[in-house]
Amino acid sequence: MLIAFFGSLGLCSPTLHGDGVFVIWDHEDESFMVALDKNSGKEIWRRDRRDVLP
Repeated sequence: MLIAFFGSLGLCSPTLHGDGVFVIWDHEDESFMVALDKNSGKEIWRRDRRDVLP
């Protein structure tokens, strides 16, 4: 599943695995990867994504 928010120039691709929902959120301002507990919705971990440009 790919969820696109073109009005805010963001893309989200949630993945379900085991007891977690893993999301990669790509946005022009803030991008991150996050793991959520699928039952409670609580955040397990989050990592910022930074573009590496030459």
